Amino acid sequence: MGQNLNALKLGLKMVRNGEVRPSLAPTSLSQLEELTDRLLDNVHRLAWELRSPALDDLGLAPALQRYCEQWSARTGILVDFQDLALQSARLPAAIETALYRVTQEALTNVVKHAKASRVSLLLNRRPDYVSLIVEDDGRGFDESEILEPPSPDGRMGLVGMRERVASAGGTLQIESSVGAGTALYVRIPLNARLPRAELI
Repeated sequence: MGQNLNALKLGLKMVRNGEVRPSLAPTSLSQLEELTDRLLDNVHRLAWELRSPALDDLGLAPALQRYCEQWSARTGILVDFQDLALQSARLPAAIETALYRVTQEALTNVVKHAKASRVSLLLNRRPDYVSLIVEDDGRGFDESEILEPPSPDGRMGLVGMRERVASAGGTLQIESSVGAGTALYVRIPLNARLPRAELI
């Protein structure tokens, strides 16, 4: 994003200062327009990934369904999303945000580390808790790694997910072994004292 903005600024400066030959000006302006369009697309995508409008407007299950569909289309990795809660009444905002962001981070880890071809995502709601299970068929990892300090290519995302779930009063369990995929089990009680929902 920063490189593209700098390129746009430099190109506009060259046009303003007359450093572009008149015969090439239309081509240069067209290229700058295309660069601007790419930047707008990137900004829109980043804003959507930070917080989907569907999460506020429709609730967790429809937002997750939409996110999974778009993520799958972008990555080519199949996602089987099942909502056993059957889009029941809205959850507290802090819980919806936590589960949505955990799903985002889990799917990001699938792309970065798992080399999976398929992901299963299961959302369920009981009278006293809500649960989320994310499983992939990727290469997995040694569970003892998550007890070590995060490394540059390690799974800092797992630490962040665990902290996010804990802030909503819940727990996160991770099961994985080399060559056998990874499963994340999130459980958040509905009677916990919750903070105000985070914006991102």
